[in-house]
Amino acid sequence: MKLSLAPAPITWGKNELKSFYRKIAESKVDTVFVGEVVCSKRDVLSLSELEEIAGFLREHDKKVYYSSLALLTTEEEFDRIRQIVPVFDGIEANTIGILNLFEQDDPLVKEKDLIIGSYLNIYNWQAAQYLKKFNPERIVAPFEIPHESIGDIIGKSKVSMEVLAWGHLPTALSWRCYSARSFGRLRENCNSICFQHPDGMLLKTVDDNDLFLINGMQVLSAKTYCLIEQLDLLDSMSVGHLRIDASRDHGLELINIFDAALSKEISAQEAKEKLAPLAAHGLCNGWFWNKAGWKYVA
Repeated sequence: MKLSLAPAPITWGKNELKSFYRKIAESKVDTVFVGEVVCSKRDVLSLSELEEIAGFLREHDKKVYYSSLALLTTEEEFDRIRQIVPVFDGIEANTIGILNLFEQDDPLVKEKDLIIGSYLNIYNWQAAQYLKKFNPERIVAPFEIPHESIGDIIGKSKVSMEVLAWGHLPTALSWRCYSARSFGRLRENCNSICFQHPDGMLLKTVDDNDLFLINGMQVLSAKTYCLIEQLDLLDSMSVGHLRIDASRDHGLELINIFDAALSKEISAQEAKEKLAPLAAHGLCNGWFWNKAGWKYVA
């Protein structure tokens, strides 16, 4: 299995993003995803800056993909994606509208790779089989499906799949902005309030348990999804890539731990002990085992 790095899940700002990808260029990930998935108002990198990032990542032998918005709501957003795709090796389609570019043989995406993103919600092998007509490089598994479903999709449709192995789980996405509403603002005049919360806004239960991270238009799990103890199982299922969420504080450390576990330099238990302190609100993997999402099963 190879390692891939997901796009930054929470807004960090232009300078921090550029610095982050400079560091990632030296890492052991095979694939890097770049882009703003949640809100076009947070899409801070210009076309020339994206081209620069893709360039130096390729110089270090990375495959570099652009991750599309999960909600495309305007022609301007769609046109921007068409302009950006030629800069990258391909695109991760997080909304079905992106598939139009490939179905219509758009010259701007010709010869570019297609990754079917998790937001397209491919829950069964029949859906995966249908999407094979677009000749996708691979499909990213939805975050909430159990391992039996992942294995079934791979086995029956013969597609390559990528599975999230570390990161906060997206649990909701809406055109309305949760962060803006928290401060009495509308999305139209939000003044990018989410930039003030680069780690998300923590939401607790009435019992004072950490529950969600408010991320603009998106709600994430407070706990970190972790499959470090399931690497052998994932390998036996023929999963092609393990996805790690981009982390502004622990990016390289996370990658190194997963790489060491994959290469058997350290055991899965040792890797978990190293990872646990990096999850500020605890670990979970319940959905992988078809259990409550907040649970962690060894």
